[in-house]
Amino acid sequence: GDYYKLIADENVYAYIRSDLNERILVILNKSKSRTVNTVELPSVYGASKLVSLIDGKSVKVKNNKATLKISRLNYNIYKIQ
Repeated sequence: GDYYKLIADENVYAYIRSDLNERILVILNKSKSRTVNTVELPSVYGASKLVSLIDGKSVKVKNNKATLKISRLNYNIYKIQ
């Protein structure tokens, strides 16, 4: 499958893994405080929402961008839809 890096800094790492059937976004927060991150998805995905595979909650995608809030020392995994 393909790999696409979205964020890589000292506290947050976010990337997409994809194949012909699905696209998964993983975001990791290794800081000691909550982070709020805006990620820009490739426009070719035509995404409308991200659905967490951890808790089932959805995040809207608007203009190929989504804002993700990640608790300290935590992560989330989203299916891109």
